[in-house]
Amino acid sequence: MPITLLGTALDDPGRFLGMHWFNPAPVMPLVELVAGEATTATAMERAESLTRRLGKLPVVVRADVPGFVVNRIQYAVLREVLHLVESGVTSVADADLAVRTTLAPRWAACGPLELMDLAGLDVVEQVSAILMPELSRSAEVPESVRKLVAEGALGAKSGRGFYEWPGERADRVKAHRDAVVRQLTHDG
Repeated sequence: MPITLLGTALDDPGRFLGMHWFNPAPVMPLVELVAGEATTATAMERAESLTRRLGKLPVVVRADVPGFVVNRIQYAVLREVLHLVESGVTSVADADLAVRTTLAPRWAACGPLELMDLAGLDVVEQVSAILMPELSRSAEVPESVRKLVAEGALGAKSGRGFYEWPGERADRVKAHRDAVVRQLTHDG
């Protein structure tokens, strides 16, 4: 949703900005505040204040780019995960296990740039020289996603996606996700 374009419908586009909440909104602590080209600093400051009063953490997105910040980071990771699965390097379950037990807890404790500093940027530079040329650069929707959608396998809402979702499994997984997010973001 291009914030700049949406703002053009208003008499004063300087007062318009995007507030991107994350699902489930009552649990997720972060809200992206997205400035359009005409959005004023005052509008952003007021939105940031409102976000904090609501008990949420604002992330200021200073440029109106598709996907804003979080989805761009998320989809970069998803592109590589799906590439690894489709290439037979790992399974769906092992890819999820790898992220859940390494990246997720580390990123909950420190952001990726903090982790780079902790590792040492000299090490990051050396590893980047090896890995960056090997990462997926595909601009296409991954074939596994296209195939599942064509089959009507839309994930938990249809009962099947990358995983089978019988009975109340989706509710149990969502409840567990929400409990973990609350613990990591409110207690930690």
